[in-house]
Amino acid sequence: MNDAPSLPHRPLALLLSMAHTRLELAALDFEANIADSVTAAGMGVAALVLALIGFAFAGLVLIAFFWDTHRLIATAATTGGYFALALFLAFFARRRWKSRRPAFAAVLHEMARDREALRGGP
Repeated sequence: MNDAPSLPHRPLALLLSMAHTRLELAALDFEANIADSVTAAGMGVAALVLALIGFAFAGLVLIAFFWDTHRLIATAATTGGYFALALFLAFFARRRWKSRRPAFAAVLHEMARDREALRGGP
C-alpha cells in the first residue's frame, strides 16, 4: 500500500521529528559542556595545588634570604605579593566566567528557527 503517512498525521510526525532532533542536540551539548567543565576543573585544581606549593617555597626562600637583615619587610612583601596575585587571578576568573558561551545555545537557536518556520516566517 502507500508508505507515506496520511495527511493529518504528517504535521504531528514533523513535530515529533523536530523535537527528537532538538533533544539529541541538547543531549550532545550537555555532554560536551559537562566534559569540558570537568576537565577544566580538574586541571584547574591540579594547577592551583602545584602553584600554591611553589609559591609557598618561593616565599620561604625569600624570607630566609632576608632573615638577618629585613625579615619583617620580606615577610610583608611576600604576603602582599600573594594577596595581589590572588586578587588578579580572582578578577581574571570572574571575567572569564562571565564571558563563557551560554549552555544550550545551539538548541535555543534551532528552536527559534523551528518556531519561525511553524509560524510561516522567513
